[in-house]
Amino acid sequence: MTNLSKFRLKVFISSAMGEEGGTIWMSIRESVKNKLTQCKYLEPFTIEEYATEIPSTQFFIWQVTQADVVVILVKDGIRPGTNQEIEKALEKGKPILVYFYNTVSPSHSVRKFKDFLIARDITTFKVVNDFDDIDEIVLNDVINNLISYYRFTHDISNQEKKESYFSSEEIFEDSILDKRFLEYFGNNQNTLIDFFSLAVYARKNEKRNEGNVIGVKLLDWLYNGNYPVINEELVVIWEGLSLSENLIEILKLRHQSIQKYFDNDVEGALSALDKAYELAEETKVPNWLLGDILIDSRNIYSKLNLFENNYQKRINELSNFIYFPIGDRFLKEAFETLEKERLTLRTLSPTTTRFGNTLLNSLQSVENYLYTSFMIGSSTHFLLARKKMIELLIEYGEIYKDENLIYQALRLMVLAGEAKMFSNILEKYWNEVSDVLAVNVDQLWDLTEVKQPINDKVMKCLIVKSLGQYMNNSLFRKAMTFLLQYSQEFEIHEKAMYLLDAINYNLKRLNNEFVFDMALNILKSDKILIYKKITKLLSNVELSNCDDSDIEELSNILKEKLSIILKNNGDPYFIINLLKQRSNDFNDLYKLIGNEVSEDQLDYIEIELGNSSKEEKILVDSIMELEKRFSPNNGIQIIYSNDPLAVVIEIIKNFKSENLITLLNENFIPLAIKVLSSDTSLVAKKSYLEALVTLLVEYKKEKREFPTEVKSYFSTSQIELKDDLTLTRASVVSAKYYINTINSLLGIDTENNIFSTCVDYKEKSRNDREAFSYSIQKYIEYNLISDNKIPLFINLVVLEMLRDKYFVVRKNAIKCLILLYKSNPSNFLKGELIRMTLDSSPNVKGYFVSLLEDNLIEEDFTKELLTLFSRDASYNIRESSRKRLVENIK
Repeated sequence: MTNLSKFRLKVFISSAMGEEGGTIWMSIRESVKNKLTQCKYLEPFTIEEYATEIPSTQFFIWQVTQADVVVILVKDGIRPGTNQEIEKALEKGKPILVYFYNTVSPSHSVRKFKDFLIARDITTFKVVNDFDDIDEIVLNDVINNLISYYRFTHDISNQEKKESYFSSEEIFEDSILDKRFLEYFGNNQNTLIDFFSLAVYARKNEKRNEGNVIGVKLLDWLYNGNYPVINEELVVIWEGLSLSENLIEILKLRHQSIQKYFDNDVEGALSALDKAYELAEETKVPNWLLGDILIDSRNIYSKLNLFENNYQKRINELSNFIYFPIGDRFLKEAFETLEKERLTLRTLSPTTTRFGNTLLNSLQSVENYLYTSFMIGSSTHFLLARKKMIELLIEYGEIYKDENLIYQALRLMVLAGEAKMFSNILEKYWNEVSDVLAVNVDQLWDLTEVKQPINDKVMKCLIVKSLGQYMNNSLFRKAMTFLLQYSQEFEIHEKAMYLLDAINYNLKRLNNEFVFDMALNILKSDKILIYKKITKLLSNVELSNCDDSDIEELSNILKEKLSIILKNNGDPYFIINLLKQRSNDFNDLYKLIGNEVSEDQLDYIEIELGNSSKEEKILVDSIMELEKRFSPNNGIQIIYSNDPLAVVIEIIKNFKSENLITLLNENFIPLAIKVLSSDTSLVAKKSYLEALVTLLVEYKKEKREFPTEVKSYFSTSQIELKDDLTLTRASVVSAKYYINTINSLLGIDTENNIFSTCVDYKEKSRNDREAFSYSIQKYIEYNLISDNKIPLFINLVVLEMLRDKYFVVRKNAIKCLILLYKSNPSNFLKGELIRMTLDSSPNVKGYFVSLLEDNLIEEDFTKELLTLFSRDASYNIRESSRKRLVENIK
């Protein structure tokens, strides 16, 4: 195997499982794999090579994502996941080669699949009379496909020149080290490639430097978190560089400080640095080294959470700038290389395909920065090296559109304990990295258990919050045990919030008794400052398996803390869940809540508990509250803690009695027109416009006429819209979307209005796109209820929405797609529904599964979609779809 090239194309081989009409698929896949392996530039994948707990959908899709070519073999039937694999390959731009066995009467599923390929304009399939020589056929086609692609992209700009930004003499100016020190670390490009899975970015087969122990150990710390103890090797290097005995002693003390810091001995680390600084002053080392020691001391001292930091005062008193010779310049080189690459890619002509990259150049500059930091014992720069590597991986991942680089950055964030950065980057790039995270969640968890972890408990909470649904059972049990233990020992409010997020995001999977115990532990801790998340937990906690004594303890704690909870952002509606399960145990608590909250809030609780006689009173009270709040725009934006307009809409969605409709027609509709006619704030007008869109559809569902004054108003009046200088989600664009939708639903210049709504929607902001997608959903819903024809361009708009980067837009779009398919089924729309089972957002997929409960799609296709979802890596998606399948069978 030593002659294998580093540059190998991955080929994903897919077929039915087991035996099919005399065809033993395992043998065929093995034959194709063996033939492809004969070419040292190809690396085939078949499922037989792997044993994994990961559900098949995410594992297969991740392999498709990693592949360079996808090969699919078809005989008598189509696996439920085959269409998913095709869709993922199309999304990622992978070449697809499909081989159909030539049968006189192909099965219905095979005919449908071939129609699906033709409808999606996939022409790379062929029919074979048998599979006897399929291995040779596939090998030739893969090679020919690569040759054709090369010829098609013949206009090549190879800009792989290595640039030097400053001379080595300039780099080492002012340093206590000379340029020889890097020789001790060698060239570790292959180690970088192996750790970060960067073979695709390598440009030549470099001979591996096996003798470079220190460099590999340092990269192992950076990537795996294993801090190297190599003091003896360092002394040899320092002596080889002819450093003075005093200077070597200073560097030894700095390394002692790093070791003690990693061992959580903060005071020991500071003591070592104090000795190093004292000796450095006596020795009259360069000023930058004195400053660097003070910076280390300041940063380590800050871990004690004390306000008075004398090290910072001493830094402020220094007369010279603090800098880091050699290290600063390596960083400069790394990021200048990045920016030049970004500019190069931005200015390429559309017809140019560029071979080559600068990723490894930049990473090796940070590698040198790491070595430099370690040589002089700078804990600040040593830790910063990992963060700079993170920044580069994110930036290169962005410009190269490579989800592996983003994943590798997230991996390093776990080691670095960068909680906020991890959350932000995960949210931003979730669409790109969800598949690889689902496959590698166990690796992320293992990183929190290295010998010298940083912020490990918070990082565990974040991993559980974001990826708990993707953990296998054994890992999730370990995570659940950790959460229970951490609920008893977290130190401060901020860490409790991470813990509560982890619990709330996994409530359906967590053991009910564990959840109850964690809620009790958190409430008893007296460390909570804001109670919104704990009341959210109480709104969903399951009490069925809890002992009476535990229930009594919870009731007593809540009664004791009720005033504090409600005054600090706690939601009083948590009582609804508790009363529905154990009304006798929480009645006294409910009475106390009645003394703390408004009458409207109590009425709403009563409705949720089944007292529907209160809906008229709540509707009247809500409209009266809206009347009180309405005022002409005086330049002041008031933010309220409750939303009576949302209450109005919620009541009408759930209760549609004649009296309620009359109340709306006589009180709410005139108020809405009054608000829209005034010069009140844009946010108020937008809210009323959205409410009118919703009410129009709800009226149509009940076959009720909308008040004629609304149509008269929109036909004759121009609503004045002015952007507010506020931090609200309102914009003129969103308001216009709602106005155009209302005009269309009311029959005022129908098609022109809705068409103008669709123009340039993808160039708008996130909030505007969410408003747009909601408008389109309601437009489709209204017209289908009315038996009106949907304009064809709406289908194209929905297809765009399904590919939007914002999950709320895709969530609205999935309902649009189901409604369009219901009204006019087609293979194309069916293919889109199958593709959406692969959506990256669990929120979108969960909503999709819930819509399948409404019998909007024929039973057989619903079963097919639920079967695909039942193999999803997300626990909630799997279980909800399996439950629905069982209900269908019954």
